[in-house]
Amino acid sequence: MATGKIEVILCFIIHLLIMPIETLVTIPFSEEIQSQLRSISPNLNFTFSASQRTSDIPEDVWKKAEVLYTGHILPEIAQTAALKWVQFHYAGIDRFVEEPLLKKNGLKITTLSGAAAPHIAEHILTMILSLSRQIPALLNSQKKAEWPKDRYDRFAAVELSGKTVGIVGYGSIGRQLAWLLQPFGVNILATKRDMMHTKTKATPRKAQATPAGISFTGCIRRKPPARWPGSAITWLLPCHSPAKPTI
Repeated sequence: MATGKIEVILCFIIHLLIMPIETLVTIPFSEEIQSQLRSISPNLNFTFSASQRTSDIPEDVWKKAEVLYTGHILPEIAQTAALKWVQFHYAGIDRFVEEPLLKKNGLKITTLSGAAAPHIAEHILTMILSLSRQIPALLNSQKKAEWPKDRYDRFAAVELSGKTVGIVGYGSIGRQLAWLLQPFGVNILATKRDMMHTKTKATPRKAQATPAGISFTGCIRRKPPARWPGSAITWLLPCHSPAKPTI
């Protein structure tokens, strides 16, 4: 009899160990992406529910979810007895920091910070080159079927070489942009919240390290405005001497 009880207990423990992790995804991923996620591991049991409100998802789904991949939907603490990890679909989660769920003891919270750095940095560089080459003005003139007499002055390109580029907020995107700008021979002034730690450790992705020749200037001592003004760089510069540190 004792042997039978031990076997039952062992079977129960093994069952717990091999039970799939219940993962709830509220992002409207395509069938292709859903299939890719399911193929990651047989130990992950995905529930895809592209919802706009917490109430759109059944209570039993919330109750068993151990991992939540979400954009903006967050349940009440009482709904998430098994929840251990919340992965946000975005990098910035400022509007969620006061949510009661995120203060739950033992809950892991992660974001996509840094995941889109190459993509966004390349877009920024595209916009810089577009403006320096007067592309918006050229397209506008083309749309109107105009060929101005002062076109050589109006559409004159501005070379980046020797110019100064200000990077407001030297995070993963700022570092990636700094690397992309290196071949253009520009001077880079960067600002970041913590001026005591301007050097970043090199990683397998060089975008995570700081290229040589960048001057750090300014800091954020006050809460930034709701919308960054065009003079954001000037607004930050007075916080710190522009001469130090330079790396």
